[in-house]
Amino acid sequence: MHLLNELGLADQLPEGLWLDEWDAIQPRLRDENAPYVGSRPFGVEDVDFYFGRSEEARRLAQAVVDIRAAHGNGIVVVVGPSGSGKSSLVAAGLAGREAAEGVLAGLRVGLDPADADAVDVVVWDQFEAFLLADDATRDAAVDRLTALAAERVVVVVLRSDAFAAAQLVSVLTEALSRPFLISPLTRAELREVITGPAQLAGVSVDDELVNVLTQELAPGSARAQVAPEALPLLSNALLITWAAGSGKRMTVADYRKIGGLADAVELLAEQVFAELDSDQQRAAQWLFLRLISLTPHALVRLSAPLGELDPVTSEIVRPFVAARMLTVADGQVRISHEALVRHWRRLEQWVDDHGAELTANARLRRAAELWRDSDRDPHALVPVEKVTGGVEIADSALVGVLEREFISASEAHFASALEQEQAVTARLRRQRRVAVALALVASLTAVGAGVFFFRGEGFRTEAEQSRDDAQSRQVALSARLLGEKSPSLLAHLALVSNSISSTLQGRSIVVDATGADVPLRRLGDADAVVAVSPDGQLVVRGAGHGTLTWWRGDQLTTASGTEVVADTAGGNVWAISIAQVAGRQLVAVGGVNVRQLWDFTAEPRLIAELPADEATTAISLSADGTTLVAGEASGGVTVYGLDASQTPQQRVKLTLELTAGQPTKVSAVAISTAGVLYVGGATGMIDRWRIEGASAHRLAGIPCAVTGAAGRQTVQALSLALRPDGRELAAGVTGQVVPRWRLDAHDKVVALAPLTGFESWVNAVTYSSDGAWLGAASSDQAVAVFDVVTGERTRRLTTASIQTGVGFAGNGQVVGVGADGALLVWPAHNPVLRESGSVAYNLYTDGSRWLAAGTASDGIALWRLGAVNQAMPKPVPATLPEGDVQVGGVGVAPSGAYLVGSTLRGRVLSWPLSDQGAGAGAAYDTGLGVSVIYTAMSPDSSMVAAMSNRAGKVVLFRATPQGVLTKFAEVVAPDPQLAVFSGDGTKLLVGQGDKSLVVWSVDATPVKLGSVALSEIPYTLDPAPHSARVAVGSAGGEASVWDFSDPANLRQTHSWHDASADMYSVEFSPDEKRLIGTSGDDIIWSWDLTGSSTTAELAIPSNVGRPWDTRYIDATHFAVSGSDGAVRVWDATVADAVADICARVGDPLTDEEWSHYLPGLPPRKVC
Repeated sequence: MHLLNELGLADQLPEGLWLDEWDAIQPRLRDENAPYVGSRPFGVEDVDFYFGRSEEARRLAQAVVDIRAAHGNGIVVVVGPSGSGKSSLVAAGLAGREAAEGVLAGLRVGLDPADADAVDVVVWDQFEAFLLADDATRDAAVDRLTALAAERVVVVVLRSDAFAAAQLVSVLTEALSRPFLISPLTRAELREVITGPAQLAGVSVDDELVNVLTQELAPGSARAQVAPEALPLLSNALLITWAAGSGKRMTVADYRKIGGLADAVELLAEQVFAELDSDQQRAAQWLFLRLISLTPHALVRLSAPLGELDPVTSEIVRPFVAARMLTVADGQVRISHEALVRHWRRLEQWVDDHGAELTANARLRRAAELWRDSDRDPHALVPVEKVTGGVEIADSALVGVLEREFISASEAHFASALEQEQAVTARLRRQRRVAVALALVASLTAVGAGVFFFRGEGFRTEAEQSRDDAQSRQVALSARLLGEKSPSLLAHLALVSNSISSTLQGRSIVVDATGADVPLRRLGDADAVVAVSPDGQLVVRGAGHGTLTWWRGDQLTTASGTEVVADTAGGNVWAISIAQVAGRQLVAVGGVNVRQLWDFTAEPRLIAELPADEATTAISLSADGTTLVAGEASGGVTVYGLDASQTPQQRVKLTLELTAGQPTKVSAVAISTAGVLYVGGATGMIDRWRIEGASAHRLAGIPCAVTGAAGRQTVQALSLALRPDGRELAAGVTGQVVPRWRLDAHDKVVALAPLTGFESWVNAVTYSSDGAWLGAASSDQAVAVFDVVTGERTRRLTTASIQTGVGFAGNGQVVGVGADGALLVWPAHNPVLRESGSVAYNLYTDGSRWLAAGTASDGIALWRLGAVNQAMPKPVPATLPEGDVQVGGVGVAPSGAYLVGSTLRGRVLSWPLSDQGAGAGAAYDTGLGVSVIYTAMSPDSSMVAAMSNRAGKVVLFRATPQGVLTKFAEVVAPDPQLAVFSGDGTKLLVGQGDKSLVVWSVDATPVKLGSVALSEIPYTLDPAPHSARVAVGSAGGEASVWDFSDPANLRQTHSWHDASADMYSVEFSPDEKRLIGTSGDDIIWSWDLTGSSTTAELAIPSNVGRPWDTRYIDATHFAVSGSDGAVRVWDATVADAVADICARVGDPLTDEEWSHYLPGLPPRKVC
C-alpha cells in the first residue's frame, strides 16, 4: 500500500492529471462525501458504499458460521487473484455488513491477527506475504495462526498464486481442501457497483453510462462476467467520472471527458512509471513488451512466469501490482486489464518502436510451444532464422526460458543435420523437402490460444495427427468463445473444427451449434438497411455504394441475391419501404443522393427519380400504396400522392422546428392509410400531421420519453412502424425500450407498456404482416421478436454487429441487417423453445407430436412438434383443494392422446390432447397426501406411475385412451429416486436412495423380481425402448447400462465416468445406438452403445443452466431443460449436425475472416 499512499489514493487521486479541468476536478476527489473509493480497497467504514457483493459476503459469512457450528473453531481460506476484491470483501462485506446485520450478527469480528484475543472471528488478510517471507517470519506467522485457529475461526485471505506455498503449511491443509473461491461479478452485480454508491450519495447515473461500462467490462451475453482484476480500475474510473461532472449526475459525456476507463488507467500507470529510476524504467519497458503479443489485428495480453524474471524486473513488478496494473496469479504475472494494453500511450510507443522484435518473438514462442507440446520431438524443430524472418532476437530481453531452450535445440539439431547431409545423399534429399515445408511453417500464425502448427512431407503420421487434433481443439475453443456474440461464427468455425479432425471438442462443437439460433448469412456492404414486402416474398437490402440487393421467395435461402444500382454516384442507401398495390411491388428508396420509386413486380424498373435538396434520411409508403413520404437531413418532410400509374406527385412540404437554432434531421417517417403522418427527429417528441389533399393540419405531438434508473429522460425516435391494422404505433428510440401507443379514433393516442430487455438503442422496428409480432433491431448487436398482444419477448437473436434493420419474410423467417452489411435470415424453427422462467425440472415426449416440460412454479410448458415447434397454451389444471398446487411432475402418453402432471398434496393431473393443445383437466388422488415429484407412462399408454420420495411409494394407475385414471396398485420403495416402466411395459424399475436398483412386476399385487446393489445412489433411470436394458445415472457422475432380462441377476453391460458431478438424466436413442445424459457439471453427454469405448463421443455445455432432464423428441433431435427455465433442442449426431448447419449458414467465411479468426490455417471446404 506504500505506493497508493504516496499517490494519495486512500482519499484522493494524484496531482498532475492531464485533464484541462484538473484544477476543478481535484478538490472533488478529496471530498469526504465522494461516492466511490477509487483504487484502494474498501474498509469497514466504507460498508454503506460497498455494493454488488452482498451475496458473496453472505456466502463467506455462511462458511464461517458452518465451520463454527461444526467445530467451534477452525480456518476458512479465501482465495482469489490480486485485484479480485478479497480485502474489500472481508473488511466491508464480512467485518462490516455481515457482522453488523447479517448472519454473523452478535459475533465479534476483528481484522488484526496481532490483537485478536477478544474476538470470535479474526481476519488475516494478505497471508501470502508471510508465506513468501524468510523462514523465521513464516514460522512465526504459522505458529500464531495455529494458536488463533485453536480457539476461534480465522479467515485467511490468500492470493491465488500463493496457493501452492500454502499447501505446504499443515495447519492450512484441511481448509485448502474446501477453499472459498472469489466469484467474478455478474452483470447485475456490476450494475449495483456502478449505481449503488451514487444513489446513496444522491447522484444519478445515466443508463447509457451503465450500458457503456457493462459492454466494456462484461461484453457479450447477459451471463457474461467481469474479470476480477478489473474491479479496482473500475472504481478508480468511477471516482474520476463523478469528479469530472456536476457532482449530481454522471453521464457518458463525463466518462468520455476523463477518457473513460482507459485514461483513468493511464493516470495510474504513468504515476507508477514516473517513480521508477532509469534502470527500473528500462526493465519495466521490457517486462510490458514481454507481456503482450503483436498479432495482425490486435495486441494480446500474455503471462510470464515470475521465476524467469531477473531481480531488477521482479522488483518493479511490485509497484505495478500495488496499483493494480499487473496481476500475479499461479506463479504468473500478467497485465491486469486490456484497457492498459489498448490505451497506455507509452506502451503503444514501445510497441511501435519494437514491432519487428515482437512479431519475431511471437513466432518464436509459438514454435517453441509446438516443440514442447510434441514432447520436444526433433521433427518439430524449425531453423530459428526461418521462424523469426531474419530478425535477431536471441539476446533480446523478450525471449523467455522455453524460447531459449528451443533456440539451443534448433541450432544443435540443424548443425548435426548439415553434417549428416554432406555424408548421405538420401539424407540430403529429405532435408531439402523438409526445408521447403519449414519455410512455409515460419509464416504461420497460431490458431486460438496460439499453437504453432507444422506441416511437411516426411513428418511422422503420429505428429500430423497430433497437429490436426490440436488444431481441431483450438478452433473449437475459438468457436465457443465467439458463440455468445455470433451464433453465425459459431456455426462456421464449428464446421471447420470438425473437418480438421474428429476430436471430442470438434464433434461436440458442431452438435452444440445446432442448439443455437444460427442464421443464414448473406454478405454485403456496410451500414445496411432492409425492407420486406407485406406478403414476405420480396426482400430488398440497401447499403453503401448505392446498390440494392433483392431476393424473391425461396431465393433468400438459395442464392446470394441479385443487385441493381440505385445510386450511380455510389452514395449510401439510408432508407427503403415496400408496399403492395394491385399485385404490384412498389419500392421506395432514399439515400445520400437519391429519392426514388421502383417497381419490383418483375425485374426492377425505376418509376421515378424525385428531386431533393438534401439527403433523404427516411422514407415510407403507406400500406395502400397511395402516399409516399420522404424526410431530409435538413428537417424537410415531403408528402407525395401516387396516382393509378404510381407516378409520385408532390402534395405537401413540411419542416420540423429547429433544435437549438439548428435544423432537425428527420430520422423516421410513417403514414397511415387514414392520412396521419408521424415524423421522428425532435428529441422528446414525435410530430404528427393529418394530410388531406394538399393540406397538412398539425396534430398534438406524441411525447417520446423513457424511464430508467436516472429517472424519466426524453429520447429521439430513430424508427417508426404502424401495425397493419393501423391501430398501433411503435418506435425505435435512443433508449433501451420500444415505446408503443394505441391509436384510437379521432386521433387519440394512448401509451401502452413499452417493450423492454434491450441493452442499447433500438435502431429499427417493424410489425409482421398479420400484426402478431414486432421485430426490433438494436445497437446491442441483436434482433428481438415480441408477441404484440402479451408484450413478451419470444426470441433474442444475437449477431456480430450492431443491427440496423429488421423484417419478417415468408415461412415465418426473421430478417436482420447490420452495420457490417450482412443480411441474416433466421428460420421459423427455433432451437430455443423456452428462453427462461421457472426451473424446468422434467421433460416428457411421445417422440413425434408433443413435448412437455414440468416446471417448479409455472405449470407445464407444452409444444406441438413439427417443422416448427409450436408453443401451446399452458394446460389449466382442474380445481384443487385449498393448499394443493401443481408441481413439476409431467408425462405425455406415448399415444399422444393425453398429458399428466402432479401436485403438492399427492394428486395426478390429466388432460386430453388435441390439435388445440390440452383440454379440460381432471385430478386423481394417489392417497399419499404428499408431493408427487415424478410421473411415468407405460409404452402402450395404458398405465401411469406416480412417485413420491417423501411417501416412499410408487402408485400405479390404469388409463383409458383419453387419460381417465384408476388407481390399481402401490409399490413400497424406500427413498425412491425415479421409477420407469420397462420397454415392454411388463416391469417397473425403481432407483432407490439405498444405492439399489429394483425390478418389480406390474400387476394388482406387484412382486419384487430382483435387485442389484450399486456403488452410488441412482438419481435417474431410462428404459431401453426395445430391449430389456435400463440406463442408470448415479451420484458422482457414473452412467451405466444394465441388462435385466433375468431380473434375479441384473448384469452391467456398459459404464462411463466422464462426468465429474452427479448425473441428472439419461436417455436411450430410439434405435438404442446411443445414450445421452446430463450432469451437474452442466454438460450434455453422448455415448456410443454400438462399440466398446469407455469415453463419451460428445460433451456439450448445456446453455440452459443446470441441465435437469433430456429427451429424444424424434430419431434425430433431443431436448434439454434446465435450472434457468430454458428448453433447447439439438441435433443428435455429428452427421446430422453437419448437414443441418451446411444447409443454413449461407455465405462461407471470407478470406479476411479466415485470416482474422483462423490465422495460419489455410481456407478449406467444409460443406
